[in-house]
Parts: sequence; structure tokens; C-alpha cells
Amino acid sequence: MKTLALVTSVLALGSSTALNAQTNAFPEGSFDLGLQTTTDPKTNGVPYGWEFLDGRTPGFPNVTFSTVASEGNKFARLVNDNTDPDAWAETSKTLNGNGGVFGLKTTIAIPKSRPTHIRINCRVRAPEVHTGTGLSWASFRDHPIFLDAANKAIGKPRPPILFNITSPAKDWVEREITITPIPPEAAFIQLQPGMFNATGILEIDDYQVFFETILE
Repeated sequence: MKTLALVTSVLALGSSTALNAQTNAFPEGSFDLGLQTTTDPKTNGVPYGWEFLDGRTPGFPNVTFSTVASEGNKFARLVNDNTDPDAWAETSKTLNGNGGVFGLKTTIAIPKSRPTHIRINCRVRAPEVHTGTGLSWASFRDHPIFLDAANKAIGKPRPPILFNITSPAKDWVEREITITPIPPEAAFIQLQPGMFNATGILEIDDYQVFFETILE
């Protein structure tokens, strides 16, 4: 795991404002904890803390998921070797209704102490990218969503996009967003890195989530 810069103490932001920074709420985002063995296709063979965005996608021809060990670090690799994203989207829609979506997701509870900010960072790499035309936002992306206590999506306000990749990125890049405000009805934040009407190779690592409070 590559440790990203994080806040570990109370930082002065102004004469009357400080940031109460919390510890990383999502250690599973390092992909270092191994793979789950379950009877549920959404979690079987998936790193702890994660599940497949669509549990029926794995096992399709030319679509694979793995964790890769390199220089003492582990990261997640999603591969879709179908080079025509639009044809892939039609095929997957016919077979399972997902319309060309392949990725992971995780749902993290928002503390009842009600932080004022959520800070999320990760590393991402995309050695190969093919985007389709079936969606105006076809890409490799993670656009988090808020969920209420019944696990229903909250439409607005939606968090900012963590990453959005439409062309190859052969080197690791770091991405970070800060989310505020947090809707009062939001009980969870869901991350969903994956391929959306896009194919190729997506690699992700070192997801970290911090629930923070601005102290006036």
C-alpha cells in the first residue's frame, strides 16, 4: 500500500476555523486484506470490503477481475478485452441487463456524529481505454452516490466525480475530492469505480475515506 498524504491532527484553517480530521474509515481500500470466499456471486473472489457492481458480469468471455501483487503492494485490476464497447454493452444488456457496466462498489456508513465533510482519495491507472457512444459519459469513472437508510439513492446534491478517464493513463495518478454538504438524510456514501460503456484495463488502489468536521 502506498500511503497518501493525510491529515492526522487539528489544522488551523483561519483565526476561528479548524479541521477535525478523522482516521481512514476504509482500510479495505488498500486491497491488501485478501479475497472473500462466499456463495454470493457479488462478493465471491472479491477483496474484503467490496462487491461487484453487477454480480453477473464476472465469467463473461474476455472480462476478468484480479488483484495484482507488485513490489510489496497489491492493487485491483479490471480487464475487459472486448474492443467494441457498444457491442459489449448490447451483449451484456441482453444477457444480464447491465448495459456495459463492469466494476466494484462499496458502501460506507456515514457516522451518526454527522461530519461536515467527506474526503476521498485513491490512485488509478488505465493502460488501455476504449469508450463507446451509447452514453454521453462513457468512461472509466467513479462518481460516488449518497444512499439513505433504506439504501435508496439520493439524487441531489450528488458528490463530485472522483475520477473520469476517457483516454489511456499509463502512470498512476492520485485523485481526491472533498464532499460537502452532506444531505441530512444520507446514511451511506457508495463508491463505484468501474467501466461504463467502456472497455480496456482499469487499475485502482489505495482508496481512503475520511469523515471530517469543520470546527468554527
